[in-house]
Amino acid sequence: MLSAIKEASLEGYSNGKQYSLKLNEELHWFELSIAPMMESDAQEIHFICLSRDITAAKNSDFALLKSEERYRGLLNNLDAGILVHAADTSIIVNNQKAAELLGLANNEMKGMKASDLAWNFLDEENEVLSLNNYPVNQIIATKKSLKNFVLGVHRSVKNDVVWLLVNGYPDRNEEGEIYEIVVSFIDITEQKVMEMELLKAKDLAESANKAKTDFLANMSHEIRTPLNGIIGFTHLLMKSNLKKNQAEYMTTVNESATSLMEIVNDVLDFSKIESGKLELNIEEVNLFKLTNQVIDLFKFQANQKKIDLILDINNNVPQYILADSVRLKQILVNLLSNAIKFTNFGEIRLDINEIDLSNTKGSTIQFSVKDTGVGIKTQNNEKIFNSFVQEDNSTNRKFGGTGLGLAISNQLLALMDSKLQLISKYGDGSDFFFVIKFKKAKHKKNAAALFVKSIKKDGTTPLKTLSDLTVLIVEDNKINMLLAKTLVKRIISNCTILEAKDGNEAVDMYKKEKPDVILMDIQMPNKNGYEATDEIRQLKGAKNIPIIAITAGIMVGDKEKCLQAGMNDYLPKPIIQLDLEKVLQKWLNKN
Repeated sequence: MLSAIKEASLEGYSNGKQYSLKLNEELHWFELSIAPMMESDAQEIHFICLSRDITAAKNSDFALLKSEERYRGLLNNLDAGILVHAADTSIIVNNQKAAELLGLANNEMKGMKASDLAWNFLDEENEVLSLNNYPVNQIIATKKSLKNFVLGVHRSVKNDVVWLLVNGYPDRNEEGEIYEIVVSFIDITEQKVMEMELLKAKDLAESANKAKTDFLANMSHEIRTPLNGIIGFTHLLMKSNLKKNQAEYMTTVNESATSLMEIVNDVLDFSKIESGKLELNIEEVNLFKLTNQVIDLFKFQANQKKIDLILDINNNVPQYILADSVRLKQILVNLLSNAIKFTNFGEIRLDINEIDLSNTKGSTIQFSVKDTGVGIKTQNNEKIFNSFVQEDNSTNRKFGGTGLGLAISNQLLALMDSKLQLISKYGDGSDFFFVIKFKKAKHKKNAAALFVKSIKKDGTTPLKTLSDLTVLIVEDNKINMLLAKTLVKRIISNCTILEAKDGNEAVDMYKKEKPDVILMDIQMPNKNGYEATDEIRQLKGAKNIPIIAITAGIMVGDKEKCLQAGMNDYLPKPIIQLDLEKVLQKWLNKN
């Protein structure tokens, strides 16, 4: 203190200087103000000295400085970029990580505004982000926090892109006005690149799957088209007056063609399930009628092999349920077909039981197909459910088949929240069973009477006689044209048949002849069935002409596509005479 006074005397005065003293082992800080006074008569110099204890204030300054140092250390050691913007979007604080991620030197960032940033922000589609969508501008506009906003930064200096996950919030004063905006971001480039690679791989997989689906659809059409002729004409020949050996030959050809068609359908079904394009069509189903129809399909084969074929439906099973009748029937047909194939004596049973009687609104039903056939080795119990796999090579050589039936059945059951299960002993038969939870249908008719009726009678109404009508058949395959003409002549007496081999000829023929009905193939050269139908519908007076699609395409959505194109109905190949007759009756009796 004395030295300070002496120093002050040399300077003349001292105002506001700070000094520290150690008193009682404690450091104290003082602020001194010293000024000289007028000389006395004895020419002695006097000073006035004012001292103020500022220890508390000085300690607060030290604490603040230390806090700032910690704050800077924290900011510079975070693995996240931090920007603090003023209300005009200019950067007032940034850490080293922010500069590093944004590709600028640390001292280049202060004062930069959103409008003059030295980089481009990108959205998740790699498009340049508009200025209004910059994080700081979004926060200012909404006055709300920004959470987990993903953007890319194109760094012009390094000519690369980094991807950031951005969060931010506004700081407000007492009046609620924004005075600072704090934005943080972390580097997610590695995750984003991986995500983009996965999306790219997904797109490639979907493209490959679409190519496979298109290939199968085309192959289906190409295979089913000639099969349509084989099955159709052999069926007609079997109804004619053939000798015994000729009838046997025709039956063999027909069964072989039908087997080939089943293989094609299996492959298509497998593809549809695999691609996730197969959906269940839930409707009211007469379970008693459906299972009797399934049993009827195999009675002839069972009789030939002298096997008893038994259907046992427990009394507690409801007659009417809500289910996909086509797919349920397909599963049962697959299981019974296998049972017939692998059983040479004894019996095959289809047992149906309700196993949970506590659910009043629904019904839990177990279906079981038991046989006394060759059985399956225990080690192969899982293997046989795999696609394109049979128990062993000898099975394929002896019994044939694609190895798809059980796999498809299991995948169909998965859509119904069920699975196929097996109990089998090699050489002593098999029991394939599954359990499905159905909703009960609210059917009010007498169940017992309908059960008897469903077994004894198909329930179809007698068909009316059709005659003196003009039919336009559009078909590019000569064999299928001949088959269609033959079937139409059997259904419609005194009919006039017009022929067109593509869509262009179909349109011209309609303009000239105005037929009563059009049977339209879909895949044709020059102009396909969809295009021809659309063009015909636009002609005057063609709004109500029945146009029936007859196509070898049976992929998911084919029927809906035909109806959307303006066709009235849809028949898949091979054409069955009864099906064609019903469709013609349905549309020609309306006119």
